[in-house]
Amino acid sequence: MRLSVHSNAYGKVLFFITLSAGAVLVLLAGRRLWHRFRGQPDRADLDRPSRRDGERRPDPLDVALAHEDGPL
Repeated sequence: MRLSVHSNAYGKVLFFITLSAGAVLVLLAGRRLWHRFRGQPDRADLDRPSRRDGERRPDPLDVALAHEDGPL
């Protein structure tokens, strides 16, 4: 069995565009995680209205730990 792959002139350009986009994605995700773990608010969330005390949702981890396990 013989497999042949032919590339055109855009092959290298598209490879570098994809590589650059992947690097930007990793950097932005890392930046967001860095700010989240340091406890800094995200600038994208600053324009959202804050919740009133009565509208506070329970922590999902507390809900999961309080939930009784059913039969598997």
